[in-house]
Amino acid sequence: MAKHTYWVGWEADDNIPDEDIDASWPKGMKGWVSGYGGGDENSFKVWCARVDADTPAQAESIVRGMYGKHAKKIRMRWDPSEHEHELGWRNNSGRFPE
Repeated sequence: MAKHTYWVGWEADDNIPDEDIDASWPKGMKGWVSGYGGGDENSFKVWCARVDADTPAQAESIVRGMYGKHAKKIRMRWDPSEHEHELGWRNNSGRFPE
């Protein structure tokens, strides 16, 4: 199966310790904080990213993998299969730095 670039979004709980999160993006992935949500005890960051992967499930797995043992705490904002693009696609909306 050919690789694609997936446009993904997720919420990451602010209570996940920084030392438990990968310090660098995996190869073929780049993302941005696009917002914040929640309250004092349940705050989170909203992320958007492009992920090069073979399947939508693999794209989600790459995102979750960045959070190690906290992978299940990540809330996907949209299904990667709904945002599948040709490999190398970039979001050229001007809103997201590349």
